[in-house]
Amino acid sequence: SHMVEKPRSRIGWGFYLKLLVTAGVLGVLAYMVDWPALWLEVKNSDPKWFAFGMALSSLAFLLVTLRWWLLMKVQGVPLTYPHTLALNFIGQFFSAFLMGANGGDVMRVFYAMRAAPSANAARRQARTLLKRATIRSVPAWRMLMTSSTTPSAGSSATTGDLNDRDGWS
Repeated sequence: SHMVEKPRSRIGWGFYLKLLVTAGVLGVLAYMVDWPALWLEVKNSDPKWFAFGMALSSLAFLLVTLRWWLLMKVQGVPLTYPHTLALNFIGQFFSAFLMGANGGDVMRVFYAMRAAPSANAARRQARTLLKRATIRSVPAWRMLMTSSTTPSAGSSATTGDLNDRDGWS
């Protein structure tokens, strides 16, 4: 009888290092949170508005994922929607911790290219990054145009005393 070899695990030291770093970051973040104040805010919040906010945030996240999936599809990167959703979560994580507006987008493209390598990956990656930068500039222009059409800080629309009228303390 011949011995059947057990398949080797593909998990290497890199996985454990990532796991350790993740646990460390989560531990530091958990230490920094003022848990009693957070619980008080949650307890005093209106559940309907909380649920509405969560639903809108989730919808926005799914639509951003759809936009990324379509962008990858047009670029010839064969990713499924669930894989693109995972990349979007990774991008959101890096957007929260990296400086600049494109940190998460760069990481999404990096992992997308890693997931679907090909001879044209470098060219597609450059085009995708350029398109992302263009897409990112649209909200900045929209904000600039909106702010140029709203009342200035010294106008009569912004100088009223809200404390007296609305009962704010």
